[in-house]
Amino acid sequence: MFVYFVQFQRVCEAEMSQIIKIDNLFEVAVLADKNRKPSTTFRERLHPMEYYSDYEFWMRYRFMKTSVSYINCLIKEDVEETRGDPLSSMDKLLITLRFYATGSFQRVLGDLVNIDQSTVCRAINETSLKIAKLFHRFVRLPTPEQQQQYVESFYEKFGFPRVVGLIDGTHIPCKSPGGLDAELFRCRKGYFSINCQVTCNADMRIMDLVARWHGSAHDQTIFNFSTLKMKDLNEPSPPPPEIPLPALYQEIHPVVRNLHEALPDNSTRNVIINTI
Repeated sequence: MFVYFVQFQRVCEAEMSQIIKIDNLFEVAVLADKNRKPSTTFRERLHPMEYYSDYEFWMRYRFMKTSVSYINCLIKEDVEETRGDPLSSMDKLLITLRFYATGSFQRVLGDLVNIDQSTVCRAINETSLKIAKLFHRFVRLPTPEQQQQYVESFYEKFGFPRVVGLIDGTHIPCKSPGGLDAELFRCRKGYFSINCQVTCNADMRIMDLVARWHGSAHDQTIFNFSTLKMKDLNEPSPPPPEIPLPALYQEIHPVVRNLHEALPDNSTRNVIINTI
């Protein structure tokens, strides 16, 4: 009885008229509890870099631990960390990579690491912008010296002469943007997408990427308006090869000087497919 009386005194005066009518002391205690300020709770957070093995980590994030540490070093200086920030740059990076790997809902990701959905949203947005700034540092066309190395690498691995890079397109699914132009993003396969053009070398390193065209755009249209074609047309033609070129497979793009697509039955086609 004494406990209920103490809780009764803590009820605000505005609710006194209601409390007088309540006969059940349990209801009085519940009313008093509603006016009590909730206490702050600190939830323990999982540390994936320490908790998971290398294979388990790769299965969840699609990156090795060493690669994640390297990426974190690149963006750590740019990621905003304020005093009292509950998330470090590594936490934000892991949340972003898990979102990329699974495409799950942000609330589900937040439940996995015991943070709110709004915090997940801010972490993904902030980290994605920092990663995007590194694009030109790693994705760039080869210099004339590098082109010769790429040609030799293709010939050594696949026996395909005078090839600098492989080019192909892929559809990245997306939600309907809405509006009058929404149907432009519907690809020939029936879903909404962004048609991306990817160019890689023999080591599956991306040299060029075009990701600004809607799904209904044709691959040849993307290539004709790309920087890759403009760069190739402005450079002098290479000397004729000593080895006769085989019949080139031209499913989509025309042959533009030294940029060719792989043969349909050659293992080189698997390079661009595996890269994408």
